[in-house]
Amino acid sequence: MIIPLRLPLRLGEDEDVGDRFAQAREVSVHSGHRSCGVHRVRGRFTRTGLPIPRIIVDAAAVEEGEPSPAPYLPAAEQLGARPEDCLVIEDAPSGVEAGLRAGMTVWGVTA
Repeated sequence: MIIPLRLPLRLGEDEDVGDRFAQAREVSVHSGHRSCGVHRVRGRFTRTGLPIPRIIVDAAAVEEGEPSPAPYLPAAEQLGARPEDCLVIEDAPSGVEAGLRAGMTVWGVTA
């Protein structure tokens, strides 16, 4: 997930990532799934009740996958944001590396 940094990075005492996501006006999601990435992402957001991102970049849309920065750069461009002004929330080590290589701030999360 990529969020342009128009919101403070620090979470408030009673805030979580879901709260921050709900405040974001523009969000992009990258999925490493090639065949059903967009459909899968939309389904997951629908099940959680979070708004479906306007921009979803799946593996079929880029030539190189993570840990290359290639998946994140078109998402930032479509958001109209510079990479250094984006926050990546990532659960995979290769995605963390990709976000960092793209020049973005990265929050790594675990389940």
